[in-house]
Amino acid sequence: MAEAELDGAAGLLDPAGGVMARFVWFDAGRERAGRLLMVLHHLAVDGVSWRILVPDLAAAWSQVRAGRPAVLDGVGTSLRRWSHALADEANTAERAAELSVWQEMLGGPDPVLGSRRPDPVVDVMATVDTVRVEVDPTVTGALLTTVPAAFHGGVDDVLLTALALAVSRHHTRHRSTDASTDASTDAGTDAGGGGVLVRLEGHGREEVVVPGADVSRTVGWFTSMYPVRLDVSGCDVDQALAGGPAAGLAVKRVKEQLRAVPDKGMGYGLLRHLNAGTGPVLAALPAPQIGFNYLGRVSAADMPADLRGHGFTPITGVGELVAAPDADMPALSAVEINALVTDTGQGPALTAMFSFPTGLLDRGEVHALAQDWCQALRGITGHTRTQGAGGLTPSDLSLVSVAQSDIDSWEDTYGPLDDVWPVTTVQSGLLFHTLLAGTGFDAYHMQMAFHLNGPVDPARLHTAAQTLLHRYPNLKVAFAPDSTSELVQIVPTHVTLPWQVIDLRDMDQAQRNTALEDFLARDRATHFTPATAPLLRLTLLLTGHDRSELVLTAHHALFDGWSLPLLMRDLLTLYTNPHTPCPTAAPTATTSPGSPSKTPTPPKPPGPTPSPAPNPPSSSPPPHKPVPPHTPLPPAPASATSTSPSPTPPPSPATPPTTASPSTPSSKAPGPSS
Repeated sequence: MAEAELDGAAGLLDPAGGVMARFVWFDAGRERAGRLLMVLHHLAVDGVSWRILVPDLAAAWSQVRAGRPAVLDGVGTSLRRWSHALADEANTAERAAELSVWQEMLGGPDPVLGSRRPDPVVDVMATVDTVRVEVDPTVTGALLTTVPAAFHGGVDDVLLTALALAVSRHHTRHRSTDASTDASTDAGTDAGGGGVLVRLEGHGREEVVVPGADVSRTVGWFTSMYPVRLDVSGCDVDQALAGGPAAGLAVKRVKEQLRAVPDKGMGYGLLRHLNAGTGPVLAALPAPQIGFNYLGRVSAADMPADLRGHGFTPITGVGELVAAPDADMPALSAVEINALVTDTGQGPALTAMFSFPTGLLDRGEVHALAQDWCQALRGITGHTRTQGAGGLTPSDLSLVSVAQSDIDSWEDTYGPLDDVWPVTTVQSGLLFHTLLAGTGFDAYHMQMAFHLNGPVDPARLHTAAQTLLHRYPNLKVAFAPDSTSELVQIVPTHVTLPWQVIDLRDMDQAQRNTALEDFLARDRATHFTPATAPLLRLTLLLTGHDRSELVLTAHHALFDGWSLPLLMRDLLTLYTNPHTPCPTAAPTATTSPGSPSKTPTPPKPPGPTPSPAPNPPSSSPPPHKPVPPHTPLPPAPASATSTSPSPTPPPSPATPPTTASPSTPSSKAPGPSS
């Protein structure tokens, strides 16, 4: 009954006459909930529009039912304004310069997928058959979460990688047939060479194309269609489908190929349909034989929480309601794939429809292609569970231009990476002097000793210090060259803070002083290797029941003198209460009288105010002159460290130590530097 009503309602749609919607109410009586069938022409809505319309319908119904007028949220940019803006954009010189991208995309090899290329006269919707496949919920769950996270990508990256692998295997099976049936265009073409040409559908709501636009609540058909070339040549397809390393290599390649498409393909439609000069050029190029559309996930969560329970949610038990298309309408492609995720009792499940004209491919061939796609998805998911799988690709690193081989090499050395940054000009200079100094005197090797008053829990302080290291990613960087010898900052995901505890409490005062001086001298002489992270270490020396020395040793390339109060404040905050977020503070800018420049004022650390550093450093290295190895300063009066405005310290199982003035046994004392 539902299918018959759907076909009947769809037959009444008349775009030329302005009839774009029909509604059918199935009245189940006063005791049971009825059903509403909404039939809208695709020219009026896209997949995103349903996520606007249905909640709006529920909101309007709840207001009307409560006796209030229906008032819905406003629309930012109208479809009319968006359409005019796209027409303007299509005719800009910048957009027209994109033509060569699409010519190259469509001009490459595209081996015949079936017995011949699609013919719009013969291959019509009346000849189309469909193969339906469903992916296990366990695999689907991974495809939605852990797999994209491992490769820093999206679900579509994985689905399209699997498609490229499946089509590559299809061409391998039918290589001889392809060469003989279309020798005029494909003779000698390597099935894996040149990649797979796919017509990809996107939501088309790329607001970057129209600056200032807001189409988040605009209903309409925004869908974009554009060609992409997915090249997995050189990947071992059998190994990839089995979950081997080739699966990860394929995902990274396809991900980068998709990221290289400008503005997610919006330019193709603009130049193909809205630019009179470029439109005929693109129309003359061959169309992709495969179409792919990932519709996302459809679930009850699409309805806002406050509108649930009012009805207007998709129902089950009526099968797949798909209106029958016009029998004479040309098939869109040799294989048209529509995939979506729906919730089931066992979890989310990925379903895909492989539709094809029977004059091009037989059902067995398409079934094999669909099964290879599913197997590729299982292989990629299985590979992701192996040690070292995933990782970054060049498009993830927006601040540097590096090759995938650079990233692979760094991940082999440092493990998973969070990011890669360029070095600043000052850092480059500091590291140059460090490398020049070798094992000799390094003016930028900093050592600072802090007197701690009160009992200290070494394990607790160690945990606080390790947490601090990960709070500030710049503290855990390594400096290494890329393949062009350009120095970069590498930010590993996991870095262990070098930490040691030295107990001097059993010594007498003279022995303790000697041991302390000896340690400080050895620590100063132990320089950092820029390529080994982190360029920072901490040592706690226990000198008495309620007195300790905390020695912070670091390379000046990590932070400046003004950062030191922030680091010590956060260290003591984390020590006091590991679950309390560290406060954030920024230097305030003040103008010195009579000076046009801004002079930042560093924030004060918690506890007593340190005495001024004896020799505040500048941007140039200090003169080479003897520096006292360790000149203790008198301890400051004890004061409680608090993480709140109240003078009362927060509850904590451990009392934080108070800091006295830092000793400055290094050539670079803490303080502001330009």
